[in-house]
Amino acid sequence: MRVANTSGKWQGMAAKLGVISLGLALAGCSSMATTGTGSTGPAKTSGSQDNGVYLINCSEVAQPEHRVELDAIDAAMEDRQYYAALARLEGLSFDTQAHWLRWAKLLGQVDQLDYSEEVFRAIVDECNSYQALHGLGVVQVKKDNTLEAIDLLTKAKSQAPANADIRNDLGYALMRAGRIVQKGAPYNI
Repeated sequence: MRVANTSGKWQGMAAKLGVISLGLALAGCSSMATTGTGSTGPAKTSGSQDNGVYLINCSEVAQPEHRVELDAIDAAMEDRQYYAALARLEGLSFDTQAHWLRWAKLLGQVDQLDYSEEVFRAIVDECNSYQALHGLGVVQVKKDNTLEAIDLLTKAKSQAPANADIRNDLGYALMRAGRIVQKGAPYNI
């Protein structure tokens, strides 16, 4: 009596199907288009000018795993490890406004003020958040555009009147412009 060995045939077919399935899955993933969400690093699309337009996501809700990464980046920023924080951030997907704001701030910290300004302006244009107005105002102070900085920081203050950092930076910009000449000057900072 002869018993057919069919288990070897099935194993061979299963292995071939597994390889084919893996190949199709990888081919499908490599042909997917990337957008501002889900891709790693900041996404840019070509605009009508030489500089591109960023695909900003204004969402303020970060997933728990992103929150952990953002906290680690914040810790590196507090330790003045700006390049390490920038490298870590650029490895993430830019799924929230918090990612974009940190990236723009870090660009300013590593003296890439023009790029920082470009990103902050894109965030202001898309989201009009007080955080982006504040960041753009700080960049303008660093670039000695004091009057524009005062305008931006005043707008940020109107959106977040209790924010001490905005008021402090506005006071600094006003001092640089010579608008506060003595202690207790009558300007509502």
